[in-house]
Amino acid sequence: MRSRYTAYALHAFPYIVKTWHTSSQHAELAQLLEQDSVDTQWQGLTICETHAGRAVDEAYVTFFARYTSDQQPGWIYETSRFVRENNHWYYIDGVHKIPGRNETCPCGSQKKFKKCCAR
Repeated sequence: MRSRYTAYALHAFPYIVKTWHTSSQHAELAQLLEQDSVDTQWQGLTICETHAGRAVDEAYVTFFARYTSDQQPGWIYETSRFVRENNHWYYIDGVHKIPGRNETCPCGSQKKFKKCCAR
């Protein structure tokens, strides 16, 4: 997960494509990633939780990532599913989450979400 975040931050799209499982890749994935990331600067990553899946070679990672795009702050809060094949982990898909306004912000600040990253 951290290596994929770093690849996004460095715009290393070939690495992102390489670590994306072929069963869920879009034909023009690298091109779409590049178009969506032109004005994006990543600000930080917080790993909130990890846990094993039902299968031995399946795992889930819940993370919170902050970024700015076109000078507007943004965030992604997601639980990503990974599968291991030939001793390599591949991203399959993710479920986006929205924190409650009064919940502790997932960025790790210990502030309420509404007083932190929701601004």
